[in-house]
Parts: sequence; structure tokens; C-alpha cells
Amino acid sequence: MRRTVLVFLLLSMASLAVAAEGEFVANGDSDGTTVIWFTPTTIDTVFTGTLDLAGELAFSTHHGVFTASGDSHGSGVADGMTFATDLWILFTASGRFDSGEEVGIRGGIAVHSDTIDMATMSMGSGPGEFFAIIDVQTASYRVAGTLTSDASGQMVAPDDPTTMQVEGGATFGFNGNEVSQETAIESLLPWNVGDWPEDLHAELVALLTGAPSADRAPQEEAPADGEGETP
Repeated sequence: MRRTVLVFLLLSMASLAVAAEGEFVANGDSDGTTVIWFTPTTIDTVFTGTLDLAGELAFSTHHGVFTASGDSHGSGVADGMTFATDLWILFTASGRFDSGEEVGIRGGIAVHSDTIDMATMSMGSGPGEFFAIIDVQTASYRVAGTLTSDASGQMVAPDDPTTMQVEGGATFGFNGNEVSQETAIESLLPWNVGDWPEDLHAELVALLTGAPSADRAPQEEAPADGEGETP
């Protein structure tokens, strides 16, 4: 499946806008599992999956087209009445430029959607923000910007009978710009830190301030055992 997605992304790169100086543009595709459980007022989720990226960046010392593959995980919460949903996702990916240079990408995504439909398992489309660090050879670049997203899936038998489980995928469109290397990362994040689950945001900061992507082992989170707590 991931090989098929990567071929699709390679073919779709012709539709990408040409990156201007200091710009990062990419398409992303994620497949994974979402575990859902209900509280009296919210619908809470935990997601674990993949992430394939294809795009172009144009930084001061590196400029080129790349593909990368990796892992993603996160959580979300929806209003139990309106289904308005906030999703928070961490990701790491590694790959190569068309020139052969290795590239690593690590970062976070925040998405808001008002179009969740539990009846059809359309998991919504909506705008969002992202922040990432791009590692190329000995250089690291910080990128912040906006994204578009669209997600859908189908219900499957859950591993935990007290929850619901959806297998599906999401597509993303990233458009960002290089930001300061001197400013503290926490000050550059393009979202309200208080909106994120505290533990997940702490994990994001550790990911961004730690070792490059290629030196990090993929991380996965198991969902809570139907405890009905917001992730």
C-alpha cells in the first residue's frame, strides 16, 4: 500500500507549486488506525499510522525535490453535539532528494474540522498548521506554515470492545516558509500551545529539540483502555 501511495505522490508532484526561496511545499498521505471512545460530552480519539511525503524545498544552501516515508501518531477530541474536531499529530519521515542526498523531517500538525460525519466515516476536512525541522546533511532548517487536510475511513472490529475502531487514511497539503534559527522553538510554533494535550505537546517539543529524524526510532502510542479520558 505504501509503495502504491509513494508512486501516486511521485506522479502528483508535477502539480506542486515551484518553491520560492525559503519555502517548503509538499503533499502527504497517511494510512492508519483511529480508536474512538465516548465521554458524556466529547468523542475522543487516538491515531497511529504512516506518513508519506513528496515535495520541494528551497533553502539557502539546499534546493530540490524529495520523497520521504515515516510514521505518525496523535490524538483528537470532538464536541459530542456538533462534531467540531481538533486533531494533533506528530510525525517523523526520512528519504532522499532527487539528487540522492538524504533528508529527515520531524514535526507536528494541528487540524480543525467541522465536517466530521460518524454515519459515513468521513473523518473531515479542514485547515491546519504545521511546524517541522528539515535535516539535510549537517544542516537543520525550521519551517512553519499552513496545511489542508482530508480524511476518511471504514469501521472495523475493534481490538478493545469498549471502543470503536476505524481504518482509513488522510491526505495533506503543506505550504510553509523557513523561520528563525535563533528564536526559541516554543515561540515559533504556529498554534496556541494550550490547545494541545499537555503530554503530546511535551513529546513534540522533545522531538523538535532532540536528535535528527534519522537517529530517532519510530514512536507509537497505544490508546487508553477505554478509560473515557481526553488524550
